[in-house]
Amino acid sequence: MQLLQLKYFCTAARHENMTRAARELWISQPSLSKTISRLEAELGMSLFERSGNNIRLSEAGRVFYENIVAGLAVIDDAVKKAKDVSDDGDRNIKVLAAAANLVIPSLLASFQAENPEIKLFVNNNLHPAAEDIAKYDFYLFALPEGVEDGDSIELAGEELVLAVHKEHPLAGKQSVTLAETAPYPYQTAAADSNVTANLLHFAAQAGFEPYIAFTSEDDRLFLAMAQLHHYLTLFPARSFDLVFDDSMNRVAISEPRCRRTLRLARNKNRYLSSAAALFEDYCRLHFAHYAE
Repeated sequence: MQLLQLKYFCTAARHENMTRAARELWISQPSLSKTISRLEAELGMSLFERSGNNIRLSEAGRVFYENIVAGLAVIDDAVKKAKDVSDDGDRNIKVLAAAANLVIPSLLASFQAENPEIKLFVNNNLHPAAEDIAKYDFYLFALPEGVEDGDSIELAGEELVLAVHKEHPLAGKQSVTLAETAPYPYQTAAADSNVTANLLHFAAQAGFEPYIAFTSEDDRLFLAMAQLHHYLTLFPARSFDLVFDDSMNRVAISEPRCRRTLRLARNKNRYLSSAAALFEDYCRLHFAHYAE
């Protein structure tokens, strides 16, 4: 049994799809299938129930997966700890970003410029699963203000506004209550994204369920659809002028107070290397000027 086999197995188990798993691993789907088949033959058991490219863990596979994931994390931490005390040190940091897409580039560029010896591996995923988050050293995300999360630190807070096309009925207003927007369709990102969570949270405070007419995980399509006449978009105020042209108006929300907080969570189940600790401190300082 080889370590590579186990890593391939865990990736396939997490995706429950051979094609997506192979894409993440940068190998062909037949190669991945062959590797897992060899592992099953060596173990003498079926780890998956198969239906085309889609797969589900068998009961034995589920037990095996839970233990192997924990074992691989121990091995990974052992490598990090050994490297951290060596002359070279552990210089790799994995970051999963689910928010602040327009802020992240400047953060990463400035950190990398000041610390060229450290390698950053960043994945932008607006709606990661818990299994995805567990693979990273840090998780950058956002929550509606007032929603507590004891496992993360607050980096900054920011106001949310309505992005409204100039021909929309609300475009001539300086501010509105969120309840006034109830009759109009919204567009947002994926259903389980930070963007959608913000809208649902504040709409509930305003006493209505928003009509979400369009969702997209594609940033370009998301911004293009926002500029159609009839869609409302709840958007971070600081990013408004960076992405929208003069066909769009910014409308403030007077009630309820709509704000979100950018947060950074460290994977507390993994070893914090000196390079990772440096990155955590750098994030705090970088966002200090960003806070309102």
